[in-house]
Amino acid sequence: MSLSNGSIRKNVLFPIVVAMVVLSGMFLIILDIENTTELNEYLEHTRNMATRMYQNRLKTDSDLMFATLDALEQKDELRQAFAARNRGDLLRMASPLLDMLRRDSHISHLNFVLPDGRKFLATHSPHSPILPTTNPVLQAVVQSGKPAYGVRLGQDGFLGLRAAMPWKADGHLIGYLEMGGDVEQIIQEVADTLQLRMMVFIHKKYLNQKAWQQEGETSRRQNRMGWDTLPLSVPLKGYSDLTPELKLFLADRVGLVHDMAESVAVGPRMFHVVIQPLENMEGAEVGDMVILTDTTDRHAALARTRLWVMGGILMVAGLLAVGFWFYLGRVEETILFTEENLLQAHMEWEQALKDNQQRIQEIFDNNPDILIAVDVHWHITHVNPKAQQALGLTGGEVLGHDLWDTFPELASYFFKPLKKAMANMALVVEEGFYPPLNSWYSVRAFPIRNGIAVNLLDITSQKNAQAELTRHRANLERLVEERTDNLKKSEERFRNLMEWSLQGVSIVQHKRMLFTNQAMADLFGFDHPEEMTGIDPLDTLVAPEYLPRQREIRDEVLAGLSVSHEAEVEGVRRDGTRFWLMMLRKRVVWEGEPAIMLIASDFTGRKKAEEELQSAKEAAEAASHAKSQFLSTMSHDLRTPLNAILGFAQLMETDPEQPLTQEQTESVAYIKKGGALLLNLIDEVLDLAKIESGRIHLSLEDVDPVDVVYELVHMTQPMAVKQGIILDNRFQVEGCPLVRVDRTRFRQIVLNFLSNGVKYNRQGGTLSILWEKTGDRLKVLVRDTGPGISPESMKELFQPFNRLGAEGSEVEGTGIGLTISKRLTELMGGEIGAESQPGRGSTFWVAFPISGGTTETLQPETPTPDIRAVLPAAGTVHTLLYVEDNPANLSLMEKIIARLPHYRLITAHNGEIGLELAQAHHPDVILMDINLPGLNGFQALEKLKENPSTRDIPVLALSANAMAADIQKGLEAGFFDYLTKPLKIPYLESVLEKIVTKTQKT
Repeated sequence: MSLSNGSIRKNVLFPIVVAMVVLSGMFLIILDIENTTELNEYLEHTRNMATRMYQNRLKTDSDLMFATLDALEQKDELRQAFAARNRGDLLRMASPLLDMLRRDSHISHLNFVLPDGRKFLATHSPHSPILPTTNPVLQAVVQSGKPAYGVRLGQDGFLGLRAAMPWKADGHLIGYLEMGGDVEQIIQEVADTLQLRMMVFIHKKYLNQKAWQQEGETSRRQNRMGWDTLPLSVPLKGYSDLTPELKLFLADRVGLVHDMAESVAVGPRMFHVVIQPLENMEGAEVGDMVILTDTTDRHAALARTRLWVMGGILMVAGLLAVGFWFYLGRVEETILFTEENLLQAHMEWEQALKDNQQRIQEIFDNNPDILIAVDVHWHITHVNPKAQQALGLTGGEVLGHDLWDTFPELASYFFKPLKKAMANMALVVEEGFYPPLNSWYSVRAFPIRNGIAVNLLDITSQKNAQAELTRHRANLERLVEERTDNLKKSEERFRNLMEWSLQGVSIVQHKRMLFTNQAMADLFGFDHPEEMTGIDPLDTLVAPEYLPRQREIRDEVLAGLSVSHEAEVEGVRRDGTRFWLMMLRKRVVWEGEPAIMLIASDFTGRKKAEEELQSAKEAAEAASHAKSQFLSTMSHDLRTPLNAILGFAQLMETDPEQPLTQEQTESVAYIKKGGALLLNLIDEVLDLAKIESGRIHLSLEDVDPVDVVYELVHMTQPMAVKQGIILDNRFQVEGCPLVRVDRTRFRQIVLNFLSNGVKYNRQGGTLSILWEKTGDRLKVLVRDTGPGISPESMKELFQPFNRLGAEGSEVEGTGIGLTISKRLTELMGGEIGAESQPGRGSTFWVAFPISGGTTETLQPETPTPDIRAVLPAAGTVHTLLYVEDNPANLSLMEKIIARLPHYRLITAHNGEIGLELAQAHHPDVILMDINLPGLNGFQALEKLKENPSTRDIPVLALSANAMAADIQKGLEAGFFDYLTKPLKIPYLESVLEKIVTKTQKT
């Protein structure tokens, strides 16, 4: 190869110059694109800043309104005037407040709204009538009961920011407070801040002609356009001074384009126009906001930059062209000088190439990867054994053939690297997937003499591993992004919650406060939360005597040994005063490190209330105990004489040796009747006292009501017959469900109904008892045909000791039976009631929960055997020791035992003598009074149990202490049974017989 003089200059310099010109043009284009992009980014940033500042100003002004409303809510004078509905006083106090707010905060409206949503007083328009509000912001507050704010469009074109909140006093809603400001003022301030122009257009369809015209006549907007000349979208402010071209441009787009950003040339100036929707608080698009940015100076700056760059490029290109001209001349001379040496070296290289070709062929054939070589005409020159094996061909079948015809699929998949290597005669490495072999290959196409070679390296396993790694990396990145986003949102929500919390909240890390809300600062007497930053809450805010334990708790929470801990300690305010503090610590992670969230609240009021409650509880318990003692004493003192009265009455009535005359029998009957009535009154008063004190014991079980009613009907039948009343039992067995009640108390309630139905019925009347199901309850009804109860008296039916005017009648009663029945019913989860028609009778009912299941058969009670039918055999005498200090009771017992020929009575008037007689005579049974002089009944029983000779003697308690607690105490002490005064003689006989029978069997 030889070079003629100047050939390099001609062949090289011209392409270089052309390339420089092309590159210069491309550079100018790129520069112009970058400048245009920078301008667009600036405009988009300006738009976003305007929108964001507008939203932030709405939020800031609404927060200011809420803070102001909170302050107004605390003003007692305003609350009292509003509660009294005194418009005059309310206007007098609210008008100066509104004037101050207009001057300082751009607040133009202050409204007081009634709980039903009617506007009571509009301070800016005090003569407005009280009408239901149409304000959507206030309607949202009324519906949700929570503060709300939003942009409201009035029918007169007034665009206002509204904030409203409920107004409560002592936890009760008394109305609503509402404030408003001018949104147009906010938009103007944003435009002034960003040094641009912002205008508001309202769709005419949202305006009211009458309201628009009235506002134009009476307000500051007297220059507003007439209604008939209004366009579809009405400009509110800042429109009249625009150029005609801009007005025409906006008229063709505002109201028709929902979201637009476009540049427009107006004479010598350029403007960027942004039109975006304007929404009210309900999300409705009520107009458009237009942002105008003057871009004339920026476009002029771009044009100047373009000229300077173009001139600089041309100058540099000329200098480079001249330099290359001289430099290439030197290069030509050097190339001509070395051409001969290069030719000689080339010949030597060809010989070395021949020597190496054999070695290359050996490497080619032994390569474990697929290798194929082609010449410049794409004819196959070499195919190594691996390629023949993979492609299923032999070298003789393919050598000399066209690559594209022989391996069309292979060539199509790897065409690109082959063409590139052939065109550039350089190494090309690419990867591809070859479906016929279902494998990934790394394709290495590299030039060889008179052609290129292709090396296919199987990388399927590496590709699979890489794909799996990529998938895991993508998942990990996604999770990290989600976690980061969630942490940011969570931290932001947490900060907002802390700021709005009424409790003191602080984040403590490394024993120092990092972040504290205003409530915490107020709690400890600091003016601002920032003053508490960096202090140790334990050393500064907690009384010294609590520090050791509180430090231990702090370390436990930080170490994760306790997730949270709550403690009552004494706090110390900034001025040194102490108060009770409830302090809750919770372990959190703050900015990647463990920290403590400290929540504190003033516990002084609650502490004082607890102390007062404890004192009240102790006083109530003392009063209850005194009441119980009084009732127990009263019961004892009443039952003791009743024991003698009723006991002797029973003996006189049944004395076979000295039978009573007719007149005496009637007198004794009156004695028994009066005593029984007095005893019943004592029992009912004690029952009522137990219910009121909450000491009554109920044992709820599944009870068959048919069984109970059957027993009570037979018990009431004699009394009904005596009164000439027909007892109609409609309590059917079949299908009657079981009820969940205390059997004894259920029996007591129904018996009270039946007894009253007999006593207060008319002669020859009817008393019916029936049941019915009402939902999940069984209702038992007792219906009489008596005189009935007047509606006025029905209101006093269940009051204690109120007999509804029957006090002067011959019917006996105490007036508390129904009161006890009602309270017992409620304690068992039931319901009780009555209906009555004067002159026609009354119906009393009680309803209890159904427990499931029904009664199928009725089992009548087994009759109690006659006591005297199982007396011991003749000749057997049992000794009874009676310890009693009351002579009348001793005399009564002597007469009772005198009628039992198989018993011998010995007596003692105190516990000491009773113990001596028990050791001396070893009686079969001991009857022991409780209230004895000297040793009482319990002490005497203890002495008897300690003595081996008397420990096995059955001891019966006989006492006027008849309350349930007394009976339970006696049985727990070891008495065989506990009998109460007045004594029921048949029951005493049955107990004695039970003891004797048991002793004989033993």
